[in-house]
Amino acid sequence: MTRLDGHVSVVTAGNRGIGLGLAEGLVQAGASVAVWARDERRTAEACAHLELARHRVRCNAILPGWTETEMLEPGRSSGRWVDATVRRTPVRRWGVPADFRSVAAYLADPSLSFHTGDSVVVDGGYTVF
Repeated sequence: MTRLDGHVSVVTAGNRGIGLGLAEGLVQAGASVAVWARDERRTAEACAHLELARHRVRCNAILPGWTETEMLEPGRSSGRWVDATVRRTPVRRWGVPADFRSVAAYLADPSLSFHTGDSVVVDGGYTVF
């Protein structure tokens, strides 16, 4: 795994669920992490990469698939819905927050100084099935 010692990352909605998985991955790689939490009524904050790129700030997004977090708790009571989403996911399971750790560390790698404005889909193959 790439070492991120001395690197600082900001993770939006990093106080739980997928964001927490991202933050944990960055910390495990040695980065300092600032968590930008959000409240339940708002969508995740968008990163203004066009404005920030000139300041050498890279902004990349991770687009998750179905992931076992408290946001999906209401839907878990419907076995039919859970079965349908898992059946349509080639890896045949929902993700867990830890599935996003390595992707977060990769995107934060300082050697990728030209990699910005990207969206990486991490959904177990759901969107291509």
